[in-house]
Amino acid sequence: MSGPTQASSAENLSMLKIMIETSDGGFMERAAVAGETLMAALRDAGEVEGTCGGCCSCATCHVHISSQWMTRIGAVSEDELTLLEDLDGYEPERSRLSCQILMEEKLDGIEIAIPSE
Repeated sequence: MSGPTQASSAENLSMLKIMIETSDGGFMERAAVAGETLMAALRDAGEVEGTCGGCCSCATCHVHISSQWMTRIGAVSEDELTLLEDLDGYEPERSRLSCQILMEEKLDGIEIAIPSE
């Protein structure tokens, strides 16, 4: 079980926005580097735990993706789905493990929520 490859070349260092929905319906902004996983950016900002370091084996990086962004990210793998389905906060139409989402230009401004579990 492995996650997306993280880019290491200098040309992929553009900064991207992550918009995290707050409990009052507003948003707070966090930054991600193109080529890193969403989990890495959220973990570095103290927003998710990411215990397994992105190996798709713990589900401590679970997020809810706003519906308009779901078509821009890749499909859920069987391994990821197995972990997601066991979570109390699982929502089939929105739940993803952030370690399985590689940040790229098309995801600049992605809107997510971090479920309380």
